[in-house]
Amino acid sequence: MANNNTRILVIDDEIDCLDQIKASLSSKEDQWILEYSNNPQQALESIISNPPSIVICDYHMPQMNGAELLRKAEKAHPFIHRFIVANRDEIGVLEDGIGSSFHFLPKPCPANRLLTEIQRCLSIEAWLGKPQIKNIVGTLGELPSLPSLYIKIVDTLNDDDVSIEKVGKAISND
Repeated sequence: MANNNTRILVIDDEIDCLDQIKASLSSKEDQWILEYSNNPQQALESIISNPPSIVICDYHMPQMNGAELLRKAEKAHPFIHRFIVANRDEIGVLEDGIGSSFHFLPKPCPANRLLTEIQRCLSIEAWLGKPQIKNIVGTLGELPSLPSLYIKIVDTLNDDDVSIEKVGKAISND
């Protein structure tokens, strides 16, 4: 049973992908309220009526894509931390045409990366503290993003078969 009010909603129309994220988050079931949905419209209604702390949403879904869902969630509750899960080659499309700010997670996302990103958001939330500050930060719109080289290096380091050669190759390809 969760011992605080951190509620995380994960949305993906593919049950296998939801199961993968469930497995990644299973170690935190006693710390967070974890909810899963394979229906984007129902998930959006839930977000609007009972906003979670964090929303993790797949980009490709049939009823509405993840970017659209996160835009609507942002409009209703700008202080919610929003993650979009998509393939690496889609990051440019997401950055160029979305008009919304959210965090990018690769698909599939390594469990340690997912947990680290969630912990980072929760740390920021704790640091911000007051709801008034959260609301101001939530309305800022576009936030600076990490350089793509940093993301490549972190992803390489998170791979199960990481090596110094692979890290060096990621750096040299920049």
